[in-house]
Amino acid sequence: MVCPNCKSTDIITVQGQRFCISCGQILPAVEGEAAGVLLGQGQVVKVETPLPVVPKPAAKVAHSVGRPASRRKPGRPKAGKLDAPVASPEPAVAVSAKPHPTTPGDRRRLSDLTPAARTAAAPTAPAAKTPAAPARAGARPAIGYGHILGLSLHERFRPGVLVWALVPATLLALAAGGLTWLLINGHIQAAVITTRRAGWPVWGELLLAAALYYVSHALAGAAMIFGVARRTDHRPATLHHQLIAAINSLGAWIRFDSSVIVLQLIVVALAVGLALIGGATWPMPQLAHLSLLFVGFLLLGYILIGLGLMQGLGRVGLTLAGLSARRALAISARFIVHHFELTGFKVLSWIIELVLLLPIFGVIVALATLLPPNWRWTAAPAAVVLTILGGALLGAGTAVWWLAVYRSLVRAGRPGQALGLLTAHQPNQPRRFALVSTWLTLVILSLAAAAWPWLPASLFGH
Repeated sequence: MVCPNCKSTDIITVQGQRFCISCGQILPAVEGEAAGVLLGQGQVVKVETPLPVVPKPAAKVAHSVGRPASRRKPGRPKAGKLDAPVASPEPAVAVSAKPHPTTPGDRRRLSDLTPAARTAAAPTAPAAKTPAAPARAGARPAIGYGHILGLSLHERFRPGVLVWALVPATLLALAAGGLTWLLINGHIQAAVITTRRAGWPVWGELLLAAALYYVSHALAGAAMIFGVARRTDHRPATLHHQLIAAINSLGAWIRFDSSVIVLQLIVVALAVGLALIGGATWPMPQLAHLSLLFVGFLLLGYILIGLGLMQGLGRVGLTLAGLSARRALAISARFIVHHFELTGFKVLSWIIELVLLLPIFGVIVALATLLPPNWRWTAAPAAVVLTILGGALLGAGTAVWWLAVYRSLVRAGRPGQALGLLTAHQPNQPRRFALVSTWLTLVILSLAAAAWPWLPASLFGH
């Protein structure tokens, strides 16, 4: 064959296509000649269908006619060496001429064409999974008391929680500052004697201050519980909505706390009666007498602590789910009955809070007793600042503690009712009666507490 472009006879065939070595011209295949198809690894398989003939444009063929043939340059290899296939180190694999298989068993995989695939190791069977151990019948879900303590210690330092705890802490700080002033001036005993002799002018002021502290503590506690619950559910609420939730739940808090306080007073009365009866002589050995008294006081103490736990858990239910006082009391009582260990956990939490507050008390006492006489007056304002800080941290941590315990108990004991008992719906506006009654209560208590010391003594029979 002669190249129509350069009239050279140095023609090679690469993968079924003819090329001119001298000029690189692509040459058409000869009609009727079998084309070679290279499958790799040096073997060539002949197929009966020839490659299509690519015609060359007539203008280009006419232009190349008459050009002198170029000779091969020195050092260029001969075409015959290029056409020789490279010897393969692996034996060639013959392709079967069987018809296309129709059943899955007759089909051949692509990996069957290589010897390495035939010698590969057979795939191993997957390891059988170990079945999980069945849950023990009657087992209670874990509460996670360590997580509750960690959350209480962590969340109390958030500004959105501390801002609410500062209000009741400020009232406590004023009382702490007054007591510190009496301590540094040596008037503690005189203040106690005056308080006993004064009667209603002092006791009335103390009752008004306690009522004002309770209202502010209830509002701040409900706001902190609502805010932390919403943030835990990744639905944060603004301070405005937290205040609305606190106002709406204040009336329920007062009714619920009144019921629990009545029950606590009954338990205290039983304890006093047991102490009076236990002081008498019983017709039994002294050891048995003391054992019965110990068991009785232990049982009453457990009931009293359980009522305190019911009060804290019920407050959370009132704030989040809007429960009635009766239902909140029933749900919290069921939690206490089914989780006896909550009493010990609450005592442990009290000990931890006391350990955290001991440095603040120590600093106040040290300032009041160790400073020189000319500088002891600074102990009173220092006591106010430290009490605000310690009271705010204590109040915030306590609110978060109650919320964490309530959520854990609901998820463990009442998973089917978790949506209704834990979902805190964000109120858009406060209820009118709740708003009016809350502001009237705060205003009346504040004015009465401020005006009580200035009332004439004739009103109290003096």
